[in-house]
Amino acid sequence: MVNNQPHSNETSILSILRLLLSKWRLFMVITTGCVVIAVVYLFFTVPIYKSSATILVRENESFNPLKDLSFLGKTSGFFSGGKQVEDEVEIIQSKTFIRNMIDELHLRTEVYRKKRGFYRMQYGDETLSIVHPQDFPKHVIGLFSVKVNKRSANDFRLTFKYKQPNKSTQTFSAQLTSLTKPVRTPWGDFAFVERQGKEEDSYRMKFIIRSLQTQIEQYSKILSVGTMTKSSNVIALSITSESPVWNETVLTKLIDLYHRDIVQDKHTSTAQMSHFIEERLSYVIRELSDVEQTVEDYRKKHKLANISEQSQLMLESANDYAGRIAETEIQKDLITFIENHLQKASDKELIPNNTGIENEALTQLFGSYNDQVLHYLLVANASTDDNPTVVQLQYQIRTMRANILQTIATVKQSLDITQNSLIAHNNQFLSMIEQAPSVEREYINITRQQQVKQSLYLFLLQKREENELSLATAIIPAKIVDAAYTADRPVAPRKTVILGFAVVLGILLSGLWLYIRLLFNNNSEQQTATH
Repeated sequence: MVNNQPHSNETSILSILRLLLSKWRLFMVITTGCVVIAVVYLFFTVPIYKSSATILVRENESFNPLKDLSFLGKTSGFFSGGKQVEDEVEIIQSKTFIRNMIDELHLRTEVYRKKRGFYRMQYGDETLSIVHPQDFPKHVIGLFSVKVNKRSANDFRLTFKYKQPNKSTQTFSAQLTSLTKPVRTPWGDFAFVERQGKEEDSYRMKFIIRSLQTQIEQYSKILSVGTMTKSSNVIALSITSESPVWNETVLTKLIDLYHRDIVQDKHTSTAQMSHFIEERLSYVIRELSDVEQTVEDYRKKHKLANISEQSQLMLESANDYAGRIAETEIQKDLITFIENHLQKASDKELIPNNTGIENEALTQLFGSYNDQVLHYLLVANASTDDNPTVVQLQYQIRTMRANILQTIATVKQSLDITQNSLIAHNNQFLSMIEQAPSVEREYINITRQQQVKQSLYLFLLQKREENELSLATAIIPAKIVDAAYTADRPVAPRKTVILGFAVVLGILLSGLWLYIRLLFNNNSEQQTATH
């Protein structure tokens, strides 16, 4: 019996193979039927296309056009600090951006045309357009649909349907001979306009208006935004729908909105800087004018034309210390300006960057504070005031502002000590010219004040030109790498996969049918042998 078992197994396998070969027509019929069903499914299924676009978020300092203008010194403004690409991704796919995109592209009304038994999206080449009552889409809660069935040139059948949550569906029907006049409905007067050059004898159209919240959620699901890699500054955008034209239009508009948002942020930062400079400049001009008038009056009163040669030699050393004292005065004045600005500033106001303060620690603190404020402005524009992230950012800004004020107080104490030391040395040289007329010493004090005011005035004029030049360049720190484009092949349905699945399914169904039949025959033979 052991020797006969391999021979029995070989006989069973050969028997099965002969049976399968003898039933090849069955396999052919069932497999062909599955393929036909798959072809019919592909014929009636609406293809879904995927469109993509990529943008590069530039490193700000690398693309600052002012950095090589050495005659202006170190530039300041919008291009300070690093860019948080992850935050830019959240901003692009925020509900605020999607809402603005819907409004600017007028996408509140969706248009569909019936083809092959199904309604399919139309965008850009609509056969028929609808004109609804003013502001009607803003008040839609739920789903409002309008079906237009043109059966002939003089036979139009319209069906209006309004589905509201927790309410019964409202419907309204009308039969018209022409669409030239508005249709009066319980929700207002609706008008329809056939596109010139596309008049047809018959068609079926459907217009859908959803609530704005539902539409925003729907677009958020089909929109994908993310970085190419974790360390990459390239942001990839993609969206899927039935219409490639619609896809590309939406992506292009989102990129445009993003660029406009960046430019607006830059203009806001530059405008705040300009306001600060103009305010301080007007104050310094008045002070400088008063000092110059004092100098003029003093020279006329005492008839001063030239300073004596002897006093000039001794004053050279004193002037050196006077210049250092003037620099210290400028630093104290600038720090005081910033201190006063911070004490009155709100969470959304920036610190004027690169104001000439030579303390490196303060400069770094100012840059970090401005980065935090810009980050808060970007997140706040895309969120509500009670958002936990917004509240946390506000707390961080206020804490950082308090730390900066404390640091400013320490720096001012240090400058006071330095100034007192310089004044002491300067007084030593002034004591050497005690024999010079008191008029000359008083004249030195007046000219020193004039020097401080002139230096501050020239400095503010320079910063104003830098700020205006920064605004004029309007460089956008984001570059379009690939504009919106759509692949030729739809992402769904996949013809090759579906047809392959149909073939495999046909073979499996044929094999299953044969197995059941053999099993039934074997049971019948066993029952016959038993009897």
